[in-house]
Amino acid sequence: MGDYDLELRAISVPNGMSSAMFLQLLQKASDHYATNTSTTPVTYAMFGDNCQTWANTLLKVTGVPASEREWDSSGFDSGYDELLNESLFR
Repeated sequence: MGDYDLELRAISVPNGMSSAMFLQLLQKASDHYATNTSTTPVTYAMFGDNCQTWANTLLKVTGVPASEREWDSSGFDSGYDELLNESLFR
């Protein structure tokens, strides 16, 4: 049974990218999100957009296919298949 502990999952680096390129892209998209939400933060909730919604969107905008990023964790997480506005990460 799941709990509130961190649950890790391996994903593949998108085709055409090295691991270093992918990590740089993840950092850049995260930085854009921080900048774009600094004055108007996104509201997260247990039911709806949550931390897995954020991660799902980050992975999508960096090229990870849905088959690798949309998975339901063993804990309670209703936002695993939701997306934020992708422009927040650009």
